[in-house]
Amino acid sequence: MNQRLRACFTLGLILTGGLTKLCQGATADSPEANPTITIHVYNYADVSPKTLIEAEKIAAGVFRQAGVETRWLGGHGKKKESSAEPERFHSNDIVLHMLPRSMTDRFALTTERLGFTPGQGSNRTDVYIFYDRAEQLAQQQRAAQMVKLALGIREPCAGIGPILGHVIAHELGHLLGLETHSPTGIMRANWGSADWQETIYGYLSFTPQQADIIRAEVRRITEKPILTRGQVSDPHQPGPRLLANCGDQCSPQ
Repeated sequence: MNQRLRACFTLGLILTGGLTKLCQGATADSPEANPTITIHVYNYADVSPKTLIEAEKIAAGVFRQAGVETRWLGGHGKKKESSAEPERFHSNDIVLHMLPRSMTDRFALTTERLGFTPGQGSNRTDVYIFYDRAEQLAQQQRAAQMVKLALGIREPCAGIGPILGHVIAHELGHLLGLETHSPTGIMRANWGSADWQETIYGYLSFTPQQADIIRAEVRRITEKPILTRGQVSDPHQPGPRLLANCGDQCSPQ
């Protein structure tokens, strides 16, 4: 009887120890253990809620693979209205501007550019996405798919959601420590048809080295104090504020 009790007690210790390690491992790999960045979306382009939510989920997935969680605020209707209550911005918050063609044209950038992150260095807060160009690219992808279908070739094409989500992730990468482009992956400067095909399956991502840089940058800036909108630059004026701050040191893509 004593031997049986000792055997059961030993087995219990083994199981308890194994479960403890399993739980510890789950905690370390859980989303709660990852640093989080908050993104305030200003939907000047009136992107449909369905498309914007899809793009946000795709961009969030890219960052989750890199060990960073994202929190998206606003943007699923028209642009945010002014409020008497000051909007609270933490110093790690990002302002994402979804621009229509009328705003995009103010910047006089080449038509190949789908997004824009002004300035250089740390402590930047603004990302600009040229929605009309992303939408045009999605239409081109659809037209190319129809041509291939006429030739008997069946393959999916990148829709506006995947295109927009990966462009957002690319530009946010510039804002979070990735100053330069890379020869492969989501931080490539120029994307071809093969890259857009990869967006369908979620193959475009940050490299392990890029993920390390992004996590370190998010952890650095999340330690800063909370500021109100009155203490930071007004995110409701994209054109003049962007051109005034950018100068000749704009991100190439």
